[in-house]
Parts: sequence; C-alpha cells; structure tokens
Amino acid sequence: MQKSGSDPDEALKYIDIVAIGTTADIVPMLGENRFIVKKGLEKINSTPSLGVKILLEAAGMINCEITTWNIIYGIAPRINAGGRLGNAEKGVQLLITEDIDEALKIAYVLETQNRERRNIDNDILKEALEIIDKKFDPKRNYTIVLAKENWHPGVIGICASRIMDKFYRPTILISLSDGFGKGSARSIPEFDIYSALKKCSESIIEFGGHKLAAGLTIKEENIDKFMISFEEVASSELSYDTLNPKLKIDGYFVLDDINDEIVRFLKYLEPYGTENEKPLFAAINLQVVGEPKILANNHLKFKVRDNYIVFDAIGFGMGDLKYRIELGTKNLDMAFSIDENEWCGKKSIQLKVKDLK
Repeated sequence: MQKSGSDPDEALKYIDIVAIGTTADIVPMLGENRFIVKKGLEKINSTPSLGVKILLEAAGMINCEITTWNIIYGIAPRINAGGRLGNAEKGVQLLITEDIDEALKIAYVLETQNRERRNIDNDILKEALEIIDKKFDPKRNYTIVLAKENWHPGVIGICASRIMDKFYRPTILISLSDGFGKGSARSIPEFDIYSALKKCSESIIEFGGHKLAAGLTIKEENIDKFMISFEEVASSELSYDTLNPKLKIDGYFVLDDINDEIVRFLKYLEPYGTENEKPLFAAINLQVVGEPKILANNHLKFKVRDNYIVFDAIGFGMGDLKYRIELGTKNLDMAFSIDENEWCGKKSIQLKVKDLK
C-alpha cells in the first residue's frame, strides 16, 4: 500500500468488514487471509464500525470476545438474511452507513428476516429428512439429491450443509419452480463436488462453485438422469470407508492438565478456520457427574470428572448421543476442543464436545 501511495490507515478503516467477509466465505485461514482476519478481529473487539457494532448488539454479543466462530454463526447469517429472503443491499447499507438511526432500522429488518430464515430452514430440513427416511439407504447410496416444489432457493444451501453434516454424504437440494430447478450442493472433504458436476454437465443447464460447495440450474425433466450420473461419479471415487467421518486428534489430555495457561496458549494460534482448525483433543475413562441435560436445539450439556477435576462439557446438536453416557462409571472417552465460556462477565473453561464413545 505504501509503495502505491495509498494510506494504510484508510485501508485499515474497513478491516473489520473485510475480516467478516473473509471468514464468512470459509476460505483457508492461512497467509494473508489469517492476517486480515486477525487484524479485523482486533478492530471488531476494540473499535468496530457502526454497522458491525449494531450487528453485535442484535446478536447479543456486545460484551463478549468475538472470534471467527461468532462471525460464522452470529454476524454472517444476519448480514446474509437480506439476500436470502429479499434484498441483499440491506446488509451492505448497514455496513457502510454512518447514521445510527438508519443502522438500527436496517438491523431490525435483518434480525426479523434472520428469524424468518431460521423458521424456513427448519421447515425445509424437516421435509428433507422425511424424504431421506423413505428413500435413502446408507448401505447403498453414496449421495443425497433431493428436489421439491417451493423450497426457498435462498435457504436450501444451509439445509444441504446440515444434511451433509448429519449423513456425511455429498448433498444437493433443488428448489423446483415452473419446470426448472435451482440447486445448492455441499460436499465432504474427500469429494470434489465441482469436478463431479462437470462430469454430469450434460444434464445441467449451468453450474459453478468449488470443491466443497456449488450451485446449479437444471430442467426438472433431467433431474432423475442427473441423480443417476451423479451417484455413479461418487460411487467410482468414494468408498464406504470414506463415508465414515474420522476425527483427527491432535493430542490426549488428562483433565488435570487443562488450565488457564493452556487456554492462553491456544489463543496464540487464532484465528481458527479452514486449514487452521482449532486443535482437537481426547480424554479417556472420564466420569459423568450429575444428570446430563438436553438444551434448546438439541444441545447436550453435562459435567465430566477426571480424578478431582470437573469441567462443563457441551455438544452442540448432539442430544442424540446422550445414550452413550453412563452416570457414575469411569468409561467415557471424549473428543473435544478447549473453549472459554463467558457468562455474566465471568469466564470459565468449557469443553466443546466433538464425539463421545
């Protein structure tokens, strides 16, 4: 910037907005991307622009430390809500306005649209799971492709991601209207979905994207043909062993060794994201104390003990795994990341569960 005669301070003025876009796009968190997000998070946590500050207030995040996780699951969905359900310019206007009254009005609209988007998400996901329950065979199918009238095209990508996470299959959801379909595709790391669509292009009007996510347009009459060819491509490139997700454990811990110093060290590795994932640890022969609870959105919360140390543990969306927990016995193996939970101004160490055995 200095060589080009540009003012570095002028560029840094918008670094928080650039960091939000970089993080929300799920790009590799390496090199310049990591530097941009690191600097942007520093600004978000100290002197955010007006629009970003209003977004944080709307998301209930004004008094906590903002990380890439907060951007992906709190800030970005609110910015995107306008584009998914209506006018994408609303998000842009909020980020660039210097008028607090305008910012508050736009934030209210986006918050309302985001709540509506979540309701639509849940409806589509419920319908999709009902179809999967009738037609999907995990012992036979390598892919999941679903098509239905009136699924909202701005929301199906989110639902495709959730289905892909649940079944660990390349997933495409298609919204049908007037004989045509708009599809959103999401994939597992072992399968290049853009390359697969290229091999099935004779059935598609147009498509675009990258290895893990893509979009497509297709005639309704060609969907059955496409489903067959897409399944054939996947079955030739994947094995059933590949379709069993595996966790890469970075190390094993005795819970006695988890302390504030470890938390501080892990912060030096931030910001986390694709290709710079948060370290994943495991501990064995833990004892569950107290009664596990199922919270809203099927979150599983419980306490684990190792020797004399007890930590809170939470598994987001993992309520279905409660059956793996036996109270009192020291036989629980757990994969987790180490987080810092903040509540009423107090911080405590919390283990974010990734799997239980």
